[in-house]
Amino acid sequence: MPGRILQRTAVLLLSLATLLSLCGAVQSARAADLSTQYEWKPVRIGAGGFVTGLVIHPLDPEVRYCRTDVGNAYRWDTALKEWMPMVVSHRDATGKPPAGAAGTGVPASVAAAPSKIGVESIAVDPRNKNVVLIAFPAKFSSSDKSRTTPVLGSVFRSNDGGRSFVQSDLNVKMVPNGSWRHKGECMGIDPANPQTVYYGSRQNGLWKSTDGGMRWKQLTTGGAPAATANVPGVRFDRVPGQSTSTVYAIVEGTGVLKSTDAGDTWTDVGAKSGLEGKVGNSTVDQDGNLFVVRGGSTKIWRMTRAGEWKELSPHFGSSGNNANGLAVDPTNARRIFAIGAGSCISRSLDGGDTWVCLGNTLTFANTFGWLPQKVNGSSKAWRSNGGILFDTKGRLWIMQGNEGILTATPASGDPETAKEPLQWTIDSKGIEEFVAHDVAFIPGTGGRMITAVEDGTAFLIRNPDNFDTAQATLQKQLISNATSVAICPNAPNVLVVTSADIHHTGSGKDYSGISLDGGETWASFPTPPAAARAGTIAISRREGWGDGQDHLVWYPLGNRPPHWSHDGGKTWQVGAGFPLKANGAFDQNISGYWNGSLKQRALIADPHKADRFFLYTIWGGASRLYRSDDGGRNWTPLPDSGLPHGGHHAQFAANPFVANDIWFCDGWESGGESGLWHSIDGATFTKVPGVERAINVAVGKGKDGAGADKGAVYIYGKLAGDSNWGIFRTLDAGGTWDRVAYYPAGQLDIPTRMAASPDTFGLLAIGLSGNSFVYGKPVPSAAAAPLQPMGDGAGAESYPAIAPTLKDVTFLSADRPHKMDIYLPDKAVTANTKLPAVVVIHGGGWSGGKKIWGFPVEFAKRAVPAGYAVFCPDYQLNEFAEKNGKKVSTKKGGPQNIYDCLDAISWVRENAATYGVDPDRISVAGDSAGGQLAMLAAYGCDAPVLSEGRLYPKVSARVRCVVNFYGVANFETFPAWAGWTFLKSQSDPDEVKAALLKKYSPVTYLTAASPPTLIVHGRKDSGVTWKQSEELAGRLKALGVRYEFITLEHATRHAFNFDTDEYDLTAITLRFLAEHSQAGAQAPAARQGRGAAL
Repeated sequence: MPGRILQRTAVLLLSLATLLSLCGAVQSARAADLSTQYEWKPVRIGAGGFVTGLVIHPLDPEVRYCRTDVGNAYRWDTALKEWMPMVVSHRDATGKPPAGAAGTGVPASVAAAPSKIGVESIAVDPRNKNVVLIAFPAKFSSSDKSRTTPVLGSVFRSNDGGRSFVQSDLNVKMVPNGSWRHKGECMGIDPANPQTVYYGSRQNGLWKSTDGGMRWKQLTTGGAPAATANVPGVRFDRVPGQSTSTVYAIVEGTGVLKSTDAGDTWTDVGAKSGLEGKVGNSTVDQDGNLFVVRGGSTKIWRMTRAGEWKELSPHFGSSGNNANGLAVDPTNARRIFAIGAGSCISRSLDGGDTWVCLGNTLTFANTFGWLPQKVNGSSKAWRSNGGILFDTKGRLWIMQGNEGILTATPASGDPETAKEPLQWTIDSKGIEEFVAHDVAFIPGTGGRMITAVEDGTAFLIRNPDNFDTAQATLQKQLISNATSVAICPNAPNVLVVTSADIHHTGSGKDYSGISLDGGETWASFPTPPAAARAGTIAISRREGWGDGQDHLVWYPLGNRPPHWSHDGGKTWQVGAGFPLKANGAFDQNISGYWNGSLKQRALIADPHKADRFFLYTIWGGASRLYRSDDGGRNWTPLPDSGLPHGGHHAQFAANPFVANDIWFCDGWESGGESGLWHSIDGATFTKVPGVERAINVAVGKGKDGAGADKGAVYIYGKLAGDSNWGIFRTLDAGGTWDRVAYYPAGQLDIPTRMAASPDTFGLLAIGLSGNSFVYGKPVPSAAAAPLQPMGDGAGAESYPAIAPTLKDVTFLSADRPHKMDIYLPDKAVTANTKLPAVVVIHGGGWSGGKKIWGFPVEFAKRAVPAGYAVFCPDYQLNEFAEKNGKKVSTKKGGPQNIYDCLDAISWVRENAATYGVDPDRISVAGDSAGGQLAMLAAYGCDAPVLSEGRLYPKVSARVRCVVNFYGVANFETFPAWAGWTFLKSQSDPDEVKAALLKKYSPVTYLTAASPPTLIVHGRKDSGVTWKQSEELAGRLKALGVRYEFITLEHATRHAFNFDTDEYDLTAITLRFLAEHSQAGAQAPAARQGRGAAL
């Protein structure tokens, strides 16, 4: 069920409302602030975007910071071993951080409104590991300039390692996403005097602070760079015996300026080099040598302390990539690594005199499932990068596009070559920098999402916490920009996406397509509309048609009219009703209102009426709403719709619970009116009073009770009379609004799209302009009962009691006491169908538990009403006897227990016709010890060593999928519990025990053809460690086996209940079973075969 939700109490100030009404200023009421009752987290996709800079502290390489071009800056958290965002605001309306926040983040001056960020530079105090400075702008919307003072660009100082910042007095234009973003740091702290800080601006010359970065003065005399110069680099040479360091300013068009008197005077030392003012990345080694990349070439120039220049020529193979940066080994100045623009690597062991190419592109281990494994030399591996660094431990670091941060440790003796290159590892956990264009919850899936992003097409988010993400298989080179996704309202397994190369090369190549299995696999549209490039897509609800017949409407970017398809995207036609030019474009230019940089949802399908679509556009200098009632063939303008003019980022949201209930906001930088509009007839809209700004709008499931069938409406924006931005919710069509967040997850980034779950009240997802996605849900009530095991009457969700249809059925030999209970659906559910079946194996430490207790019964309560036949067998348990007042083992349950479980599955298959079961659609489930047995049966069903004592060895025990709650996956890494049932004696030789541990570990039998697996485990469980499930998920992922891994963060003990405040486990389990056991679904390949993984 959805998590427990705190009740809202709203007090309406009736007298005030009456007064406002009499004054003609009726506005909606602000009710409760529920922000403390919500939990917000990042959606774990991993990396994305472009990490443009990395700074590693010279005293401790575990203190490191990175920056991105359009997203955040991050600090490395050594305890969590992941990156944590720093440009965040952890404050409520009182200015205080919420409980548990690690610092307040950036100051209120930056948090005046959502803003486009990106970080231009980072600097650390070489003497103090807690001091870090970051430079970035806060670009508020032009619609808010009258209300806020934009931060063109400033330096912010932190004394607590990046957890809290104060703003300096600097305010100059910064360009974090400019062409110089990846050419090193333009800010630096003097290692001889950390109070002295220099900042090189992109357009305003060189600046200096003498109080640690708080007060700044522009340097314009003494030979300093011009007041309008671009200074992309500031470097220091800490000369022994000098009170100040030698400082170098790397200046575009000039080259290199040098100062030895704390910036009072400067000398042009670059004139004698071959740089010719074309500068790039730079560094200074331990001997005082300055290295500067010559921009636009493969050359690097080196200058000694004596002022002697020499040209270096790294060898980047035949790729022709220009030099982009270099790293000097801090323990050996003659050992240098250089990197080219596409991440090609070159190495010198003689100080730069000679070079060896180590490959044109990188080879690295993939720690995020969506990233393709890179092969050295592949054109698909070309990446922009921000240079290369050494740390004091001898590790190399690279920051680059999409993968984020990579690290490698060169082997002793430097054996690497182009054929055997460096092996890199992605170290980007916590970095989330995709630019989000769209997001939607897939109904009936327990919270799965489909998203559209720049540089990566569509992503299926199976689990937002566990990096369980799959990229749409429509392209592999990561150069496409997805702009829109849509889901069929009454067939949610049907998804569509529009995507094209509109930014990377501008080729316009199309990567749009359709999925018929909930986003797991995709097919491209074979003949996309001519000249169509990305845009918005919508899909009608089905009405008598099926796969291959879906009705779609595609509204491309630019000046192109909407196109329609009634064959699932195979063919397309132009919609009628718009004046067009001879080339098929609109007869007037509206591209300013619809281009690839905008995040619109200007086209939607009516979720209640098939073939009805709505389109918002600008025509004749005014807004116009169009409607089609024939699947996009013909469009009719709806006069006097009441919608505003100028919605650059305009967005619709249709209520899936109420017909003709449509919401509209004019979005970010509206250019005209600002606010929220509502229609109850699908034709005319009225402005909602009291809503001052609305960037996003979404409609989700209503609150349980009287309003459950009305839906809940959410906006990201501002209410009249409240200066604080945030996310608000109304349950009464805009009458009152509750605040559910200030800045979600602390993110100040401009939101691009918002989605609300149609299945779970309160579950939201927000897409951001450079920080990927965050999601939020109500936190459990403090008064809620703790998690309890299923069936004990405490805390379990209330489902009707269920009794076996057939009890104690013999499935083994007659002399065995172990029987099976069978639960069958009502005949009305099963008419003219063959049932999918689930064999459910109870837990109990292989020594206790019964088929009539706990997990099997709770499973049956949920699965039988959904149309499943459930079979719950007992099996051989450990047996004990009293001896001298002690309980001693008289019989081990294993290996007979696994024989019994395999025979239970075979028996169900053998007797399928008797119980109306489809013999090809049998699955298995279990908890704890039952989870281990269920997995062992599922993965090892064809293994002869597990069939030696079976009753039905010739009847297949293969299953469609396996559901595992808290099961042991590998006794070799968790041997403590194996002795309970599978080891004959703890005194046996180690080699005997080791063989048995391996034999009875489910992971031993995993192959690429193993069945899909649902894993549920509590991270803090004190029984079976969560690491068991983490290891299992990793092995399944490596083999390409389909799986879902649900981690319960708050479950503190061995709990097998479906009722948790963290996930709707009932919905997830039933959706997982339906996906893999539905008629026509692909069954796992035979184990001895070599079929492709699911």
